[in-house]
Amino acid sequence: MATISRTRLFCVMSAGLVVVAAACWLASGAFPLAAAPQVVPDAPGVSVNMNGNQLLHRSPVPYPPEAVAKGVEGTVVVQVKLDANAEVSDATVLSGPEELRKVVIQSVLTWHFDKIAAQTTRVVNIDFVLPAKPAPATVMPTRGPAPMMTQQPAQATPQQPITFRTAVPAPPPPAPPPPPTSGRLDHIVIDGLTDSARSELLAQLPIHEGGQWTEQMFASVREAVTKFDSHLSVGLARSTGGELTLSIGNVHSVGNGTTAPTVLTRVDPEYSEEARTAKYSGSVQLSIVVGTEGKAQDVKVTKSLGMGLDEKAVEAVQKWVFKPGTYQGVPVNVRALVEINFRLLDKE
Repeated sequence: MATISRTRLFCVMSAGLVVVAAACWLASGAFPLAAAPQVVPDAPGVSVNMNGNQLLHRSPVPYPPEAVAKGVEGTVVVQVKLDANAEVSDATVLSGPEELRKVVIQSVLTWHFDKIAAQTTRVVNIDFVLPAKPAPATVMPTRGPAPMMTQQPAQATPQQPITFRTAVPAPPPPAPPPPPTSGRLDHIVIDGLTDSARSELLAQLPIHEGGQWTEQMFASVREAVTKFDSHLSVGLARSTGGELTLSIGNVHSVGNGTTAPTVLTRVDPEYSEEARTAKYSGSVQLSIVVGTEGKAQDVKVTKSLGMGLDEKAVEAVQKWVFKPGTYQGVPVNVRALVEINFRLLDKE
C-alpha cells in the first residue's frame, strides 16, 4: 500500500513540474523580457528624471564648470515639444537656475523620444547637485632630520646674464588619411540607441555588414539615418588592419570631454526691410549642429524675433565657417546655441 502511495505521489509531482515548466515557457514566449534601459554618462552630480517618458536615445547632460565654481545647484524643469518623428522640435525652460539652463537646452534639443510620444508636449526634470570634493591628501610626517640639499640653486647676479631656455615644439601630427570610398563593409557600429531602435535603424539602411561599399553609398546612408533621426551623425573609417567601419552616433554636447566649436569666419546678417522700417531690434537664438567639416547643420530657431529677422539670422549662420568641436581630440558633430543680435545704428 505504501509503495502505491509513493508511486502516485511521484506521478502527481512530475505532472506538476511539467505544468510549471510549460507555464514558464508560455510566459517567456508571450512576454519577452524588456531591454535594459539606456545608460547615459551624465556629469557627476547630474540626474535626469524623465517623469515616465521613454527615450530612444539622448545625449549626456554636463555640469557647467562655472556653475560648479559658484556652488550653483537646483532643478531645471524643461518642457519639450515633439515632432511627428518624436524628436524634440522646441524646448522651453519652465524653472531652474539661470547658470544651468543653457546646457540643459543644448542637450535636450538632441533627444529622441519613443515614437508613441510623437506630436505631444512632455516635461522632464534635471537635478544638479554639487559633486563631493575629494578629500585632501594627508602628508605623513617623517621621522629624523630633514634631508639636506646637496645642490643649491644658482643665484643670478647683475654681472651674470640670465638666459631663458625655450622648449622646441613637437612636430605637428601627420594629416589623417582621406576617407575610404570603396571596399567591403566589415562593421556597422551604432552608438547611443536602445536595442529596439538599433534594430529598426539597421533594417532601414541601404547596406549591411559584408556588403560592398561604394562612393555613392554615403549619401544614401546619410539620407536614411537623417530620416530616422536627424540628430545622428554618420562616419566612415578604415582601421590600420584594413577593416572598413560605418559608425552612426549621437550629436555631442559640449562637456564631458567634448570641446565647443569656434567661429573662424563670420558673416553679418542683413536687416529685413520690414524691421528696418519699423526700427525693430532684438536678438534671435539658434540651435545648430556644427559638423566635422565646419559648417552649420540642422539650424533651428529657439528664440524668434519675427519681421523676417529669423530667416536673415539662419541665412547668415549657414555661411559661417567653424573650427569643429572635438571629442578626445577627434572632430565630432557638436550641438551649439548661437545668438544673433540685430541693432540699428543711429544714422539708420
